[in-house]
Amino acid sequence: MIGILSRTAIRPKIGGAALALLSATAAQGSGRLPPLPIPSQKFADLAACRAYLDQTYRDDLAKADPEPVPIDGGTRQTLIESEGPVGTDTGHVDYAITEGWQIRHPEPDKGYVQISYSYRTTTMACDGGVLTGTYAQGYNSPSYEHSTAPGNERSEVKP
Repeated sequence: MIGILSRTAIRPKIGGAALALLSATAAQGSGRLPPLPIPSQKFADLAACRAYLDQTYRDDLAKADPEPVPIDGGTRQTLIESEGPVGTDTGHVDYAITEGWQIRHPEPDKGYVQISYSYRTTTMACDGGVLTGTYAQGYNSPSYEHSTAPGNERSEVKP
């Protein structure tokens, strides 16, 4: 899996994702804080607001880790999911992004990898030269994946 995702990049991998879901135990639960507003900003016009969203998108993409990064006893990876700024009609541009953090911690003596995931979802919109938005944070309770390999690699589940 690469660190930068888009909805179109995910679709071809649905089969693999389904397999991963089948091999992981059911999640214990999850949580999400209510959305909070992002202070609105005024720009000279829609083009200036769009330029701000374009730069924000580039900055967000730079946060992604193309591969898991080793940390004490496991790995972490920052994952970015966004299609970038999208003009929905004349005078309006939307931007949505989910920045996620996946932590994988192997338990070789128990034969599994514990996976934790938390995220921040941000939505912003330019309506003419006015930028508004919200963000929300959440997490998924740890899940567990069967592992026969040492370390933090994903193991393949055979039918």
